[in-house]
Amino acid sequence: MTIPRKTALASHQCRGSLTHQVRREAAVSKVVLLFIAAVALLLAIATLQFVGSSAWQSKVSLTATGRTNGPDGERLVVFRLSNKSRVAIAHAPFYTIQGPDEIPVDEPVIVRNTKYTLRPGRSWVVALPAPKGAVRWRLNVECVRSERAVLSTWANKVPLISTLLPIKWRFPAYEPVWSEWVQ
Repeated sequence: MTIPRKTALASHQCRGSLTHQVRREAAVSKVVLLFIAAVALLLAIATLQFVGSSAWQSKVSLTATGRTNGPDGERLVVFRLSNKSRVAIAHAPFYTIQGPDEIPVDEPVIVRNTKYTLRPGRSWVVALPAPKGAVRWRLNVECVRSERAVLSTWANKVPLISTLLPIKWRFPAYEPVWSEWVQ
């Protein structure tokens, strides 16, 4: 028994259109999933930007804990950066020294460190040379919630996401943490 040519051709066309329809549905599903993932990412970044923006700041402190002499006889002041908040913070690799007239005394001091993230309940100690000629001064370090720094770094590596995000989401605002005045 042979199948008439018209019937075989019609059967092949139905199978072809069914395959095409399945492929199109799979492509639409992928696009929808990508859209949902992008919206979820934007919501996560927005949440981190607006929820608890500065609540952590009052629980991060920079305290002068003592004085010592350096290997070359210079006078060093020991500071402790403490994180008593419930979130990890990232701090900048440099500190600035401010004089009594609120003008920076010296160039920013760059502190070499392998980790710039301070977990909750942890502290970091650094000994810095006291500025020459300054009678009264204080130290400043810039800090930000760690997950904001990580998310903005990641978002800046993906050009499509980077162009869609507002600038304040791409570059997290570091907030100053000041020590008390040192004499």
